[in-house]
Amino acid sequence: MTASTKVGLVVALTALLVIGLSTGLVSVARVLEGDESQQVGEVTGRVAEGTFIGMTPDEVSQLLEVSPHSRKFQGWDVTFRLAEQQPFPVDGVWLVVRVEQGHVVEARIIED
Repeated sequence: MTASTKVGLVVALTALLVIGLSTGLVSVARVLEGDESQQVGEVTGRVAEGTFIGMTPDEVSQLLEVSPHSRKFQGWDVTFRLAEQQPFPVDGVWLVVRVEQGHVVEARIIED
């Protein structure tokens, strides 16, 4: 395989990955590495079970061992960064929660 063929292959694979991530065809769990992937899976399970409902944001932070992040998403009160997406570390996987009267009333995993 020539050098130009290798470069073309890398460009094509990168483009496919970007398209897959942006359209949701590629699962985030597949591009996260090791511990981050496991943590996202565990938190996703807790969201599905309703574990965070009724907790205070501080209790969520203590359970996750992650401090609330300063980034805000419209419609959500508190965000926790769970992982960076590879190969673009500016993107992430987040736990976002909606809070009423000091307690979580809704939680969701989102990607950006």
